[in-house]
Amino acid sequence: MFDSGGGQRQSTYKRGSNADLVRAMKRDMLEGYDHITFNPETGRLQLLTEILYQKRTSMFMRDTPSATFQEPETAKQVLKEIASVYHIFQVPFSVVQVHKCPYKSKGADHGEHEGWLHELAWSRAEKMKQELVKLGVPAEAVTAKAEIVSKTVIMQYCDFSMSFNHIAVNATSGVVSVDAGFEWEKRLYSRDHQDIPSAEFTNKEQVQEVLLEVIKLIKFYDCDMDVVIHKSYHKVFDDEHKQWLDELLDNRAERIKDELVDLGIKDSQVGSRVEQVEQDGAGIHFEIIHRTMGRTRTISGPKGPDHVLEVEGSGLNEFNGRYKPCGEACGKTKYRHERGSRETICFNHDNYWYMCYNHMPSKAIYKCRELAGLEQWKPTHSDHTGLVPIVKVVKLHDGVSTQRTDRTERTEVGLSDTGEDQSGSEASGSLSQGQSRSPVARQGSGGRLSVSFATDS
Repeated sequence: MFDSGGGQRQSTYKRGSNADLVRAMKRDMLEGYDHITFNPETGRLQLLTEILYQKRTSMFMRDTPSATFQEPETAKQVLKEIASVYHIFQVPFSVVQVHKCPYKSKGADHGEHEGWLHELAWSRAEKMKQELVKLGVPAEAVTAKAEIVSKTVIMQYCDFSMSFNHIAVNATSGVVSVDAGFEWEKRLYSRDHQDIPSAEFTNKEQVQEVLLEVIKLIKFYDCDMDVVIHKSYHKVFDDEHKQWLDELLDNRAERIKDELVDLGIKDSQVGSRVEQVEQDGAGIHFEIIHRTMGRTRTISGPKGPDHVLEVEGSGLNEFNGRYKPCGEACGKTKYRHERGSRETICFNHDNYWYMCYNHMPSKAIYKCRELAGLEQWKPTHSDHTGLVPIVKVVKLHDGVSTQRTDRTERTEVGLSDTGEDQSGSEASGSLSQGQSRSPVARQGSGGRLSVSFATDS
């Protein structure tokens, strides 16, 4: 009596008798793996290519139930893929050899034959374990098991003891949920002051523990991944508040992406986005993006303003500095000082631009019909004298939030009263190749013309 077979050879399907199961397994094949499928949600690893052994018999001169590979090179390739899964997840697992229960009508002692088959199955499982140890799997991490069943197509499989501490994986949808939200430094938004909507962790070590588990999935699937922050707010004070909240959430998504990159994942593998959800939960989830799914990760485009205003020369120093777009007033963009203070610039229905407090023209200090043109800003009150501001529009090279590196540089070109260049053949300050310069002129003291350049790299 020979041991019973089953499963599928590398080069043929004839031993895979259960067509539905074989089709399902082929559908679940993973990119980069030719011989196995693995479900991180359940820990079940299935072999698409059966490891074949030389036949043994229990008839007449009974063979010892030993295990010798029939196709050693094929067996080695299959076991290498199993070992690679272990090296990624580093959890204990069992390697199981399955055998069909013998028919009672075959004339031999049923109990004795079943025992021989069980010993043969265990010997084959032990052979796989020994080879896995040679491939770098610790002996204590893998257990050899034998299983006798009445019907089967799959002759070998592995069970990994998957237990994530911080995440849960839905292998069907590709969604990776987090059991607890990340803790962020508090940011204040009020009428008179708004903190810069930056994103910093208060529990960075715990965040890294979560992300290290996520990284295991990225490495296993060799996939792209989206960081998805949940947009959970429902009420806002005004459009400025909404824009501030959106920028805060975008920065948090980008901060998590940056942390994944710092932990070793390629920047090109990770995208980030903010998404409206009905049930917020932990406030974040991740999405596995298989390259064979016909979709790609979210391309992280510009998420901050594409320009800012720069004010200088004001007699009230608090109005000098950069202003970020923060919504609209009377159909035009309004601005607030980048430090989040009361100083604002807005347009009013009387067709004037105002430098004022909290977008209230009634509390304005300066006004002008042009935001950044040739017309000079003027005080709104006759009792106010002194220097008046100059406003310049600074285009940002890629729309990156102003909390990031300042990418503008300026240069001054000195001209004499007659208009002759006194600075030499080139303007002071250097510009790298490919950078463009947009000049903004202002009349200075002594007839000198100061020209500022905002570079666009």
